[in-house]
Amino acid sequence: MKLHPPYTKAVLCLIASVTLSGTDFCLAKQSKTAANVDSAPPAQAAESKENEEKKKHLARSVSCFEIACPREVVWQTLTNFPKYPDLFKRVKTCRVTKREGDIVFLESVMKSQLFIKPTQHTVNDLTKGPGTLKWKLLDGNFKSVEGEWSLEPVKDGTHTKVTYAIEVEPGIVPQGIVAMFLKAIQKEAVVSLTAVSESYFAEHHAANEHASNNKG
Repeated sequence: MKLHPPYTKAVLCLIASVTLSGTDFCLAKQSKTAANVDSAPPAQAAESKENEEKKKHLARSVSCFEIACPREVVWQTLTNFPKYPDLFKRVKTCRVTKREGDIVFLESVMKSQLFIKPTQHTVNDLTKGPGTLKWKLLDGNFKSVEGEWSLEPVKDGTHTKVTYAIEVEPGIVPQGIVAMFLKAIQKEAVVSLTAVSESYFAEHHAANEHASNNKG
């Protein structure tokens, strides 16, 4: 169906706000009122106004889901960077270009797709692991892209509650289109991380049981 202005942007934004597969998509809203900005000191008010203006143009996606394996397994899956092509189907190759303690720089060669440059560079912050992994895109078609994985042990540590948030400042790309793109990225990440982590855990659990039986 072909959409014509001025309806195109409105329809895209409406579609992007629909909840699908447990993932909520929304455009960032203002967090302070104009009254709060006006009552603040001039410098603070200017900074607050600038931040609020920036938030108007952000596309944000948050997904919460549960994986049936311990947090350590999920963390190992997320931080096994050379194996990212097995984890994320949009990635051809991934290599570590530099490490500075728990700060890891990656270079990823991507498969051809909309909005994505063939080669991308990210910085990954592992300082709060195994609870949180933050990453930031250093180059690309958007003004900024940041993501955060939060891992929380549940059910006596046998399962992991995962929260994955992505925040994009799209620049010249319409917000509605970006939000729809984030929807696809989020859904793929949820399905893939769950499948790979649970498969890895099941294989190693079975191997350990087999080894124990042989000893017995």
